[in-house]
Amino acid sequence: MSFFDYRLVPAALVAGTLFVAAESRSETPILNRELIRNRGFVYSVVALAFMETGFFGVTFVMSFYFQSIASFSPVEAGLWIAPLPIALALCNPVGGRVFDRMRRPAVVSIVGGLVAAISVVGLTAAMESTSPGLYVVALLGLVGAGGGFVWAPSISSALKFTSQELRGVANGTAFTLIFICFSISVAIVVSVSAAALPPQLVGQIYLGSISGLTASQATLFADGLSKALLAMAVVSLAGIPVYVLVAREQGRHFRAFETVPSITAEVQEPSKAGSGLG
Repeated sequence: MSFFDYRLVPAALVAGTLFVAAESRSETPILNRELIRNRGFVYSVVALAFMETGFFGVTFVMSFYFQSIASFSPVEAGLWIAPLPIALALCNPVGGRVFDRMRRPAVVSIVGGLVAAISVVGLTAAMESTSPGLYVVALLGLVGAGGGFVWAPSISSALKFTSQELRGVANGTAFTLIFICFSISVAIVVSVSAAALPPQLVGQIYLGSISGLTASQATLFADGLSKALLAMAVVSLAGIPVYVLVAREQGRHFRAFETVPSITAEVQEPSKAGSGLG
């Protein structure tokens, strides 16, 4: 069983070419042409795409690690992974607040991305251990915290670069790309982690039988998971130079950033108006 068929690559290239050709001729393209010409928006969503591709795969890897290498139950694995989404939820609003107070808020995303990527590299040391320690919990928390300082500022940046009448389209475009990145992230994890495994073992693991591995099989799988985490870190780090471009664009347009109402303020304004009616 092969989880990567090279014969599909030409088909993907042909499909991509046909899509571009159809978009260029359409009067109502899926990808809004004004948004594509907006460098600030493009840089913001491309940078976020790199970060999220490297971020989404981490929970996927750690789920397999906790259940197949550490022999945890699915519930126990979920509890061990929980620090990541908890830290993400706590840091997301903080990242949004910081965005509204900085001239070049992309700096926050750069720092958050570096913290997350370095923490992912640190997790590779745990892959061969059958007894994860609290340092794994701490690293997962740092990955989530770093992701929180990437997510909110990046989405806010993409929307700030667009006109108000295009923000709905911009938001939809950004989230479409994010969901595509989720699929790409999982594909990278499976491909990298399965590269050195026998086909029978690949099918056994990724079709549901992730427990009961022999010692030699567990060692091979742990090595594959470690390489998958490194791949996630590399993809995340590839987004850092793009965030530098985002920061440059933010610096050039800082007056627009100061005069355009914040996304948070626009959401809160109706509630204020409603309270005045009372």
